[in-house]
Amino acid sequence: YEIVIRGYDKFFSIGEVSATKWPAIEENTKGPYEVTLKENGCILFAAALSPSRVVVASKHSLGSDTSPHAIVGRTWLLHHLQEAGRTESDLARILYEGKLTALCDDGFEEHILEYPPETRGLYLHGVNRNTAHLDTWSSEHVQQMAAAFGFHTTKYRTFDTAEEARSYCDTVRNQRSIYEGRPIEGFVVRCHRTSGECFFFKIKYDEPYLMYREWRELTRILICGKEPFARYEWTVPYLKWCRAELKRHPELIPEYQRNQGIIAMRNGFLQWWASQGRPELGARKLELTPVKHLVIIPIAVIGSGKTTLACALTALLNIAHVQNDNITVKRKRQAFNNALLDALRRGPAVIADRNNHQRDHRQSIAETVRAEYPDAYLLGLHFRLDDVKEQFRLCSGRVQARGENHQTLTPDRVPDFERVLMSFQRDFEAPNLSRPGDKELSVVLELDPRDPVDTNLRLVLQTVCPLLGVPLPDDVQIHQAAEAALGHKASTSTPPAGQPSHNAAQPQARTSGGKPRVPVYFGVNLPAKEVVNQLQAYFSQHPNEDGTLLHRLLALNRIPEDLHITLMHIAERKRHPRGEQLWQLYRGLENDATHRNDPVEAKVTHILWNEQLMALRVSSLQPDWVHTINQHPHITVGTASETIKPSLANALLTQVFSPTETAADTTVTSVKETACVPATAQSSASAAVDTASENDEQASQNEETGGTADDQEPSAGRKKDGSRKKQNKQQQGKPASTSMPTLSYAAIAAKTDATPRDAPKPASLPNSSPPPSSLGPVHVVTLAEPWCISGHIQAFYRN
Repeated sequence: YEIVIRGYDKFFSIGEVSATKWPAIEENTKGPYEVTLKENGCILFAAALSPSRVVVASKHSLGSDTSPHAIVGRTWLLHHLQEAGRTESDLARILYEGKLTALCDDGFEEHILEYPPETRGLYLHGVNRNTAHLDTWSSEHVQQMAAAFGFHTTKYRTFDTAEEARSYCDTVRNQRSIYEGRPIEGFVVRCHRTSGECFFFKIKYDEPYLMYREWRELTRILICGKEPFARYEWTVPYLKWCRAELKRHPELIPEYQRNQGIIAMRNGFLQWWASQGRPELGARKLELTPVKHLVIIPIAVIGSGKTTLACALTALLNIAHVQNDNITVKRKRQAFNNALLDALRRGPAVIADRNNHQRDHRQSIAETVRAEYPDAYLLGLHFRLDDVKEQFRLCSGRVQARGENHQTLTPDRVPDFERVLMSFQRDFEAPNLSRPGDKELSVVLELDPRDPVDTNLRLVLQTVCPLLGVPLPDDVQIHQAAEAALGHKASTSTPPAGQPSHNAAQPQARTSGGKPRVPVYFGVNLPAKEVVNQLQAYFSQHPNEDGTLLHRLLALNRIPEDLHITLMHIAERKRHPRGEQLWQLYRGLENDATHRNDPVEAKVTHILWNEQLMALRVSSLQPDWVHTINQHPHITVGTASETIKPSLANALLTQVFSPTETAADTTVTSVKETACVPATAQSSASAAVDTASENDEQASQNEETGGTADDQEPSAGRKKDGSRKKQNKQQQGKPASTSMPTLSYAAIAAKTDATPRDAPKPASLPNSSPPPSSLGPVHVVTLAEPWCISGHIQAFYRN
């Protein structure tokens, strides 16, 4: 095969990845540093298929069956050639014989920043050789080619050191991002790694670019009769002026809706403001009052990227994710809406992950939510692509690319999936805030489904973060969340909404075929949402801590909806001196309807993680009769993939904390008689021993060498001489009451040393000697204030 068109390798903004942090740039790159102007347009590629024919392509199309953007781009290319006295063959011969691709930004469409008529057209900013490894011309040679064929040139400056380039870009930033009299979006810096490869990075200016974009979007909302939500100080007087201007000149409205007159409207306000002699306000953000309830409503067809965006958002912010594809009940719409309400009862925001491509879908959500939360903020996300053919190619290609990684719509299960896509396109109703069904929406943001995930994610975050009253994540966090979301694996088992998807064993499954079932283990069941909220708050408040794994776990749905602290596994009934008594205690509690759901409070003192998993160390459980056999009680938050066993969390804690530093407040060490639990509970526990002992005894023998508890300790090996079996038979012959005359919860509670000890200290801190290579580097955080998380004891059964 031959490479016909060669774009750039993906490159990142300053600080977005480790390689684009200034210390890394200064250490790992070399000059010259070409600081090139970042034009405010979309990229186009020009290459040759023959010595006489040039093909112009956009990011998502090429050839004759292409997008309007590429068609207009070709028209402008021919215009530039004519102005320079050149022919298409002249350019084609250079590109074909040199095996080159010319890369341009368009300046002929209205974007955010203004291009006067004489500067519209194609800006040549790169010429790449059609090779696998990026090999690009210097800016000096690119400008020579632009001049020869009539393209607009991309301005640049060259510096010998990274420090000089940085200083220059900072100077432009301090001048309100004005370059040669006009606002700019930023710069692209081109240099080389010390090893010789080409290396690019971006320096982007938020102001006034983001403020101008807000004016464009809020003007559209104003036209629809809605009240816009301003984030910048200048936006307030702009909207007041704009409202009056549209009232005076209603003929501007249809023009604006066709993306025409955007810059003229903005300039009209700026001229009026200057004529009033008003002081310059600057692009300062307003202090906004966060909303109490936020519902994010995607509006799209299948394959637009809505679930990927949702996964990335939930990885970064405290937002619930209700996915329609995971709901399998008959009355699906009602179940979906109920799940949204349930999410809002537990948190401030939720994503209604469904196509919502028809107005009645959006109206159903709005009516359901507003009935319970009248002041809820409904944010629409319109994945807009007006070219139906291009939209079909893009979305169809994505469905094919994801293969079987979807709950229902896959090429194997639905061979005619393209017909399904066409039906969605046919039935699609674009959002219109002036129409019934969409009037209840507060704001609609427009996203381009062709754009990279991190681009759309950043756009949404710039609106959502002020609404939730949280800081905007940095570029590194946004990029990490986007990358993790692209690796999201759908649950093909499609559990009902709200049901955990990663537990090896599930609670409340007490019968099988009418016969009593035996628990695999007992644990303290905890709400994952509360744990996740604590973790997200911690990493948000401590940006120097690496939260990459947490973002990945959230994006890949690797955190179960119900977490737990393992108290004991069935195999430990025989291995631990007090195992039988503790097992009987929890079996009795399981059958006691009065006390079954009594709250248990866990105190979390440490966060531990490596590249594979994350865990929380538990220092105590209350009430004090709750105990665990585990030497290091903990919560396994999640693992990076299904191939990583959650039981590795035990090894992680054992490695960091010494054997003498067990959580003294939680680990059972001895038994003495006490009486702190109601007699009804005591009798229930005693009765449970009689009804379940036979089943449990057999199950205990079957599970002696292991089980499915998430945090099971390594089981001891069997002895060849059969002494283990003999020991089991001897224990079976002993009545349970010999070691505990009156069975009660409190009977298990007491310890030989009842004096509480201080929470254990970690044996090794993050900067100490590294752990064994099997677990890799381990991060340990000691919480300044322990977290107290409430749950209840529960029996877990095999699926």
